[in-house]
Amino acid sequence: MQELEFFKKTDFVLSRNAEDNCGQLIRLKGCRSVLVIYGRKYAPRSGVLERISRSLDRAGLEHFELGGVISNPRVDTVRAGIALCEEHRIDFILAVGGGSVIDSAKAIAGGMYLQGDVWDLFLGKKTMHRAIALGVILTFLGSGSECSQLAVLTNDNEDGKRVRRILQSELLVPSFCLLNPKLTFSLSPKATANGAVSMLCHIMARYLLAPKGSQAVMKIMGSLMVSIIDALRRSLNDPSDYDARSDLMWAEMMTFEGIISSSMHADFCANKLEYALSDYRDKPYGNVLSLIMPAYLRFILPNAYMRLAQFANEVLGVPLYFEDLKRTAQDGIVAWYALMQEFGLPTTFKDLNLTPADIPKICDLLPLNEEGTLGTLESLDRASCEAIYTLAALNPKFL
Repeated sequence: MQELEFFKKTDFVLSRNAEDNCGQLIRLKGCRSVLVIYGRKYAPRSGVLERISRSLDRAGLEHFELGGVISNPRVDTVRAGIALCEEHRIDFILAVGGGSVIDSAKAIAGGMYLQGDVWDLFLGKKTMHRAIALGVILTFLGSGSECSQLAVLTNDNEDGKRVRRILQSELLVPSFCLLNPKLTFSLSPKATANGAVSMLCHIMARYLLAPKGSQAVMKIMGSLMVSIIDALRRSLNDPSDYDARSDLMWAEMMTFEGIISSSMHADFCANKLEYALSDYRDKPYGNVLSLIMPAYLRFILPNAYMRLAQFANEVLGVPLYFEDLKRTAQDGIVAWYALMQEFGLPTTFKDLNLTPADIPKICDLLPLNEEGTLGTLESLDRASCEAIYTLAALNPKFL
């Protein structure tokens, strides 16, 4: 195992009605004025905002709201949030939602003390030295932003091209995350499945690169993926299954909070391929990982078949053919495809109303590095990315 250091400052609380205690938690941090930020639909309609407001009132906290955050959050919303914070002297930000809301809250927290525009942080032109404290009430699964020091923000530049940038700082890690599984009961089957698949793909990014001598973490990753699949099946069978939803929420915490990530290198190539496709169709992050992952795995199979065979056998239950591990790996990719079909997720371009003719335009949105490539496990140039998108466009009987 590689050398590592692990520390986490986030307080995770999983319980029924966990959000009812948010006011007390914030007050204990010595804060007095709160900005509550949320999305367009769930928070204002579900009654959770009302319960949060009562909790903040009981704690004697002044509070203000910023709603309407959209998927793939835009910098304009963040600028509006910073203006609100300056006007009302906000000293705590409470994010109620999933990744887009949390990332917006982080960007507001980081931009509050900045001399200049917040987008300069994401472009690397400015450095963040202070941030407002923030907490999370999680209502949407799959991003892991509640656990991380990352924020992803989108901007439409002058030529109309959508640009996505990532900001990373320990200052952006939430001080607490309140997990009430009941808040996810109303998530649609597709949203629930997308969140679980996002977790699976995040683990896979490290599973594929795990070095020898990492057996403890390898076993954790394999068991965690099996548990996520099982909890997802139970959640889809009964959306009000509290235990199943609890398992998914706690699995997300375990996936993203650092026990795995601090001890493993990662290759998020599939996620970056997904970024471009999501931006092209303006889909929320993670909504097309079900489509990208099998095509990516098929492309890298010749050089990664031993680890893919292990994944197929230990996670997906595919028989292990010792004399032909490539066959086991291929069967695992087919099993992934079948699993995505079972969960009702996109598996071909046709499911997104796309055709192979769209591939060049999608590739124009790829976040290629200075060398014009993506990936660590394999260095993929634009032609390789086009080949993966072509595999994704086909019926996976290409195997």
